[in-house]
Amino acid sequence: MTAIRYFVALLASILFLNSAYSYQSTALASKPELDAARLYGNERVTKIEIELEQPLWDQLRLQRRDFVDAMIDPNNSPFDWVKGNIIIDGLKISNVGIRKKGFLGSIDDDFPSLKIKVNEYVDQSPMGSYKNLTLNNNKQDIPVLSQMMAYGFFNDVGVPAPRVGFATLFVNGKHLGVYSIVEPVDKQFLKGNFSSDAGDLLEGTLCDFSKNSILRMDHKAGPTKSSDKWQVNQVAELLQQKELDYKRLEQMVDLPSFYRFWAVESLLAFWDGYSANQNNYFLYHNADTGRLHFIPWGADSLWSTMAGPFGGLSKPNESVYSNSVLPHALLRIKEGQDAYIRTLKQILENHWDEAELIAKINEASALIEPYLHSRQRGAAQGQKDMQRFISNRRRRIDRELEKWPVTIAAEPRRPTHSEEMGTVAGDFSTFCNDLLKA
Repeated sequence: MTAIRYFVALLASILFLNSAYSYQSTALASKPELDAARLYGNERVTKIEIELEQPLWDQLRLQRRDFVDAMIDPNNSPFDWVKGNIIIDGLKISNVGIRKKGFLGSIDDDFPSLKIKVNEYVDQSPMGSYKNLTLNNNKQDIPVLSQMMAYGFFNDVGVPAPRVGFATLFVNGKHLGVYSIVEPVDKQFLKGNFSSDAGDLLEGTLCDFSKNSILRMDHKAGPTKSSDKWQVNQVAELLQQKELDYKRLEQMVDLPSFYRFWAVESLLAFWDGYSANQNNYFLYHNADTGRLHFIPWGADSLWSTMAGPFGGLSKPNESVYSNSVLPHALLRIKEGQDAYIRTLKQILENHWDEAELIAKINEASALIEPYLHSRQRGAAQGQKDMQRFISNRRRRIDRELEKWPVTIAAEPRRPTHSEEMGTVAGDFSTFCNDLLKA
């Protein structure tokens, strides 16, 4: 009997170990490697499941930004971390931090974008050096491919940009559709893309190079906490001068990289990016070179001639966007005009391959189609619109280049900022009379 009990216990243990595995069971040979190739590759769709108590999920998904507060201080996040579990292709990671993310356009109560921090509550490293996941709901990315295609193109032309993979997301067993797994712009990203990760990293949301607007930039990493010591202040002062000191600007901003960044934003019609809308970008002060680099972000509404939800954000020109302070200053001088047009033409000649771009769309479309949610029924039409944009873009830009240089506004758009002017207080009373008596 003892031998039988031992055999039964051993068999039960084997069945248990083969029925599921978790991060704590790292010795299992079947544990998937959660490296960059798996998370950010475009050859597969990762299955991600989130488990958390329903009241916590409701608390998380229903949190929202106040529009006025967001305009005053875009960096003041209203979103709280909650504790839950995440399962990535069968690998369970327990006690991770989960919170809602998004600014305004991508906010959703039923299909929220999410941030995952695996060591928010427990010191653990299930993904090696990767500690965080960013899951975008693709609410504004109608074709579901805009981010993957855009960041891939930025990287192709030599502008460091996040990598993107695809996930089919479930929360407490409910399918939420295809999400984009977007590589976070953090010290890990800097380490992989620059010669040093020791510099200051700033996120720009509706802000630009002017004294008051710089205060809206969000310091994400690096040694310089005080905003008045950031190098962006020196750049802002330089750009306010009537005569731009181009050589001095070259010492503070990596201009070859910026021209590529700027040209791609214009080429892909990024109406909500830096050059058109003073929004959705990172600035990295490379400690080795002493120069600022631009990194794209929020690339969910590109590959379209739409000029934003209110129209006119990125117009009037097709070939160059210049609402922001730095592009506008560079277009006022011949060195800037020549460098920009040279860069744009090089990108069109060496990287803008219509057939290759359309083939990438078709390949990715076939990959994600089986996992789309009913809310994403517009994806197929969105992908056709992307292909039409790609097919026509060179012709539309060439038509303007024949008349180069283009006409730009006399001044850049005034950067968004807020100032406290004072306080006001008051009270009121009212009287309501029932005029609808029977």
